[in-house]
Amino acid sequence: MVLIVTKTPFRVSFVGGGSDLQSFYRNHEAAVISTSINQFMYVSVKASFESEYILHYSTTERTRDIENIQHPLIKNTLKEVEYNQPVQISSLADIPASGTGLGSSSAFTVGLAHALKVKMGQGVSKKELAEIACKVEIDRCGEPIGKQDQYASAIGGLKVYEFKKDDSVNVIPVNITAGALETLQNKLQFFYTNKTRSTSSILSEQKENMKAANKITLMKRMVELVGEFKLALEKDDCIAIGQILHENWSLKKQMSNRVSDPEIDAAYESALAAGATGGKLLGAGGGGFLMTYADEKNHLKISHALKNYRECHFKFTDCGAEAIKL
Repeated sequence: MVLIVTKTPFRVSFVGGGSDLQSFYRNHEAAVISTSINQFMYVSVKASFESEYILHYSTTERTRDIENIQHPLIKNTLKEVEYNQPVQISSLADIPASGTGLGSSSAFTVGLAHALKVKMGQGVSKKELAEIACKVEIDRCGEPIGKQDQYASAIGGLKVYEFKKDDSVNVIPVNITAGALETLQNKLQFFYTNKTRSTSSILSEQKENMKAANKITLMKRMVELVGEFKLALEKDDCIAIGQILHENWSLKKQMSNRVSDPEIDAAYESALAAGATGGKLLGAGGGGFLMTYADEKNHLKISHALKNYRECHFKFTDCGAEAIKL
């Protein structure tokens, strides 16, 4: 039996996160800037010999009826792509994925949809994969999330994503030199806070908060920062990059009191005192990875200041969703 394996990258979001919520982009200009990284979700799919759906993730499910599948993303991805044959699905990731702020759920959904489409012998573009994942997570599963993670995982690379009122998405490359891109990577550090969180609950609160005029004003400024950040990257303006990251994080914390907490605030302030000029929690906030931006000469001091957190080393990647047959 043919085995399909997909490899889908996680992402790091820099500026504008939250504007990709439908409740915002249907009424205002919206954009984020993010990059895929060299940490991946792997999903394998093959026909089931036992004529059952056999699903291996953090647990194992076996059922003959798709309606009995407990994993909502698997169940609804099968429905969305109209795959109705018994199948065996397995997944694993380079790092513990859930609740870390790296877009793991979307990477899984994109990867599964990709594997099923290949198994069905159907061609599919990366943009189409992103839209399938959006339909699964937002429409079918009812998750109160945005659309940036699906696009970042499917398309890959350093991009600006503009979210339009008609639900379309513009994908805009960042015209950054190889040297400037390397400089950006070298100035970033990533620290695992040992906390995971529910993205849905944080974004639900943020969505509700965005009904207030002052929160809309905050989010509009974060969207403006996307263009400023893109320009700073293209000019290799290291001072502006740090300042924009810092302002974006300061604004994001005002969107919901669940985005950060006293411990994370203290850690961020310690990083600033050690020489960082900007940073943020990745994803919706509340935990996961804390990213800092600083001259390399200050990295050891920052690592010492955040010694209670595990430092991880991520690199950017241009690749998006990939699949192979074995």
